[in-house]
Amino acid sequence: MKKLLLTAFLLVTSILCAQEVKVESFVEDLSDLSAVVNETFDANGKSCALLKIMILDKSVSFKSDWIIKSEEKGQSEFWVWLCEGTQNIIVKSDNFLPLEVFFADYASDIKALKGKHTYVLRIGIEKVQEPMVDVVFQCNISNVQLYIDGDSVSKGTMKIKLTPGSHKVLARANNYEDFERTFNVSQYTSRQEVRVTMNKISTNSYDLVKKANAYMNGTGVKKDYAEAYKYNKLAADKKEPAAYANLGVMYYNGWGVTQDDREAVKWWKMAAQQNVALAQSNLGYMYENGLGGLPKNQNKAFEYFMKAAKQNDVNGMYNVGSCYLDGKGVNVNYAEALKWLRKSADEQYSMAQYALGRMYEFGLGVSVNNAEAIRMYSMAVEQDNMYAMNSLARMYYLGSGVEKNSSEAARLWRKAAIKGMAEAQMNIGGCYEEGEGVTKDIDIAVKYYRMAAAAGFQPAKDALKRLGK
Repeated sequence: MKKLLLTAFLLVTSILCAQEVKVESFVEDLSDLSAVVNETFDANGKSCALLKIMILDKSVSFKSDWIIKSEEKGQSEFWVWLCEGTQNIIVKSDNFLPLEVFFADYASDIKALKGKHTYVLRIGIEKVQEPMVDVVFQCNISNVQLYIDGDSVSKGTMKIKLTPGSHKVLARANNYEDFERTFNVSQYTSRQEVRVTMNKISTNSYDLVKKANAYMNGTGVKKDYAEAYKYNKLAADKKEPAAYANLGVMYYNGWGVTQDDREAVKWWKMAAQQNVALAQSNLGYMYENGLGGLPKNQNKAFEYFMKAAKQNDVNGMYNVGSCYLDGKGVNVNYAEALKWLRKSADEQYSMAQYALGRMYEFGLGVSVNNAEAIRMYSMAVEQDNMYAMNSLARMYYLGSGVEKNSSEAARLWRKAAIKGMAEAQMNIGGCYEEGEGVTKDIDIAVKYYRMAAAAGFQPAKDALKRLGK
């Protein structure tokens, strides 16, 4: 049998494709603290304004006598730092004529940009003319569902009109693995063929779970919870314990399925019976908090945490240590807390490192040792643990075991605040109100107080009331 060859019939034609651009919106984002967190200065030491430009064009560039720096932040997001007082900017690209934007034309209350303020400029692109090419997909099976550039096409359709340029095809069929490929459509052809080869799904449960994990984590493939669920369910039907645990995680988080704590508990119980540490640790959490239809039972929670810990599960070891530290489901035992937290911390689990920092800072079962507390907190901070950031900032602010450094305290509180920690939001707000480690700025202080107040943090509500805000 002859192999199907990828063929392209070339018709040498010249087709021009132009684009038009327009400003869709321009606003100051009062809730965005990026200009404060990433404060940048001009040559005179004055704080710059941050202009976030949203545009779907990789070749775009910006022109102004007042640009300090610019950087690409994503596929369609660019950050441009401008001197305070800037009134306009020119947007250029190989794909459209230069566009000069005067900010006052789109926001009458903004005559010029202000330092330490964040603005968002959205620019839309419209294609004037799109040449189309007939692309025929040759597949080795029938009843294939195609997705072109993320959009589904009618099932069974194998001929599609596409514009010249790069495209992605995803093909799916029951009992077959996904086929993905990036291909280029030439502007010099009227018809092009693309080969699609579908392979049957493995019946090995280990391979199925491996495939599911790839889709859950986006490892080697685009993250796709629907596909992750499909492969996990196939493996679960073959009584694979790891798949039970994964399905519990998916139902708990609502990944590709309707969020359902009870369904999560069902799958985790099945996995826990097969001694899967992840499921045991998660069941402990559900008992600890009375979730998923389970009664709140600290003793039962400790029992499951210990089962996971004995398998060297880092989360299980941390939870056992925390139970001994706080007397949850077991009598307080600082020696046991220290033992299990160290085991977890040695595996670089940041919450365990943070908990050990607490023990050394406050002398819980050990002698107060600020140096060791700082070491533990610092290790957790390196992993972006916001609780450790807040605690380490406090030690820098007070000068506990380290030279007092209000600037470093403010930096750490700001990082934790951005991650959503209300106490840190309150603390960095206080820094801005008092000018501790930062330039005094009541407006920024109020922004942080409002964040903490929105989370129900009473001291922040009191601060806003005191300031008449």
